[in-house]
Amino acid sequence: MKKLVMVLALGAMLGSCGGGDAAEVDVNSLDSSCACAEAQIEVLTEAKDLHDLRVKEGDKWDEAKGKEMDAKMETLEKKYMEIMDKMFEVVKVGEDCPETGKAIMKLVTEWNARTGLKVKKLWPAPGYFTKYK
Repeated sequence: MKKLVMVLALGAMLGSCGGGDAAEVDVNSLDSSCACAEAQIEVLTEAKDLHDLRVKEGDKWDEAKGKEMDAKMETLEKKYMEIMDKMFEVVKVGEDCPETGKAIMKLVTEWNARTGLKVKKLWPAPGYFTKYK
């Protein structure tokens, strides 16, 4: 039992340390629309965090750091669109993941509030992430 608790605790610590990079999601391994939605949450969360970092510290960045962060945001946008394309390939009739859908809507609503966008979109269009400047 102690080993199980240690494994769970270690997993929680590693997950909270930003162990994964949303831009590195293996889109080819996504085999259901629910898996795609979970990957979208990962990308949206990282994009939101990057946006918040820009708002908090962006005025202290030199030009090189600003360009690096812009490139990261564009990479996340491309990954998001890849995931969307994959979702349309793997969607199955009757597949439903309502909690994941709620989580995406929450993230998109928060994103819109942070960036000042008035239109609420479930699926951001190209350029949606980069309108944070």
